Amino acid sequence: MSKIENKFLVGQDRKRKKWKTITVRILTINIFGLLILMGGMLYLNQFREGLINSKIISLTNEGSVVAGALSQSALDLDKNYDYFLNRSKTNSLLRRMVNTTSKRARVFNSEGDLISDSRIILEAGRNVQAEDLPNDFFEGLLYKIYSQIKSIIPWSNSYYNKLPKYSENIPQLASDYNEVSLALLGETHYALRSSKKNLIISVAVPIQSFKTVQGALLLSTNTTDIDERVSQFQMNIIKVSGLSLLITILLSLYLSNVLTSPVKQLARAANRVRNINYRQIEIPDFTSREDEIGDLSYAIRDMTQALYNRIDAIESFAADVSHEIKNPLTSLGSAIDAFNKVSDKSKQEKLVSIMKLDLKRIDRLITDISNASRLDAELSRSNMRPINIINLLETILIVYKTKGWQNKIILESEFKELWITGIEDSIGQIIKNLVDNAISFSPKSKPIKLKAWQIKNSIFISCEDEGPGFRFNDMDKIFDRFYTKRSSEESFGKHSGLGLYISKKIAKVHGGQISAKNKKDAVGNIIGAIFILEIPVQ
Repeated sequence: MSKIENKFLVGQDRKRKKWKTITVRILTINIFGLLILMGGMLYLNQFREGLINSKIISLTNEGSVVAGALSQSALDLDKNYDYFLNRSKTNSLLRRMVNTTSKRARVFNSEGDLISDSRIILEAGRNVQAEDLPNDFFEGLLYKIYSQIKSIIPWSNSYYNKLPKYSENIPQLASDYNEVSLALLGETHYALRSSKKNLIISVAVPIQSFKTVQGALLLSTNTTDIDERVSQFQMNIIKVSGLSLLITILLSLYLSNVLTSPVKQLARAANRVRNINYRQIEIPDFTSREDEIGDLSYAIRDMTQALYNRIDAIESFAADVSHEIKNPLTSLGSAIDAFNKVSDKSKQEKLVSIMKLDLKRIDRLITDISNASRLDAELSRSNMRPINIINLLETILIVYKTKGWQNKIILESEFKELWITGIEDSIGQIIKNLVDNAISFSPKSKPIKLKAWQIKNSIFISCEDEGPGFRFNDMDKIFDRFYTKRSSEESFGKHSGLGLYISKKIAKVHGGQISAKNKKDAVGNIIGAIFILEIPVQ
């Protein structure tokens, strides 16, 4: 099946991909924005760097205190009366001052040799190991989700990947650590290195006595506590984001249902209208919503009613056309039958004249019916432009004068310009239909008057004749389709009864109206007819 056929399936829902539905699009937009926000908040390098800087300052201060204590309590004199760091005193002091496993203190002498390591000192007296209790099921599930997210996000460990790897040589020397080498020169320095699990922060402080460097203290710690704080913060973000995601999905589904459910109902009703007896289908009414869906419902109901009216009009028009054409055809058929039966030449000539009149009437009917059927399409295709009604009336008068009509047509107006917005040919057709109608009813010696004036935002054009006027019962019928009421002297078949009907339709398209009334003298006698066309300026 081609795309065009699929697009205009009758009585069936169009085939479409599921991901193109409004529900999926609403969910995608809302969830995508939330995921971007969550991802941005999980990227916490600036937060981590702030904690690391605070840790470096803390280690530097603590290292200065420990180095000062070592310079006061761990130095001895050798046989040459030179100071040196006593290993036993250094170990004893480190045991008292660095009493936590989260930090590690190493002391290097002035030659760069490692003489004391708090890890070895503290592990020698450790008898008890502590382990964290396992998390409950919910926390464990969140941790698994968090770990999975971190493994998916490519930049989650980018901060660590940029740092040099931490390693230890055996034996350890001051030259293995750049910061220790600088400390032996009298400078306090720090370094960052990455390990398998976290970050190692090291601060090296010189141990000085009388402005002479006797050794260096390397105080180091890992960032387990920092990572835990960052992870906890990220876990909280995941919790809040997860709740927000759930709420977003529920609200998106609700919004989608609010939008798509009435649209689906309207679409199904529209499909049923074209496939089932249309009079049995009720278009859903959502006008009470007072939103765009309500506007859509109102527009579809109004459009459907207009369609019903158009269908009724087409059916009525077809019936009227059939009736109007059938009459002259019946007359023509009777004349042909009679022609074959009579031999009198004068009677035959009379029958031929009747046949000619019937053919003229049929030709006139077909022409006017064709014009009436094309009227809507022509009006919809034409563009409305500013029209000077006075110039249009003067042009129409010139046309009738060139045709040599015996009736005198007079234009009366105190205005030189009267402007409306409309379709000039269509407005001209209304005026010509009114003049033709007046000519057909007026005695040849009587004038026909055209008048034009303006009242507020409406332009009025009237056409007056001095014909027989209208009977009271005919006032409501003169604008009906195929209505003709002619005197016995009027040529048979000369008028189709569509002129005034077309004029009324054109006036309605322009937002105006056309009416008729009798023209009376002072006594109240009918002395003619007046047609008045009213069209708004805009």
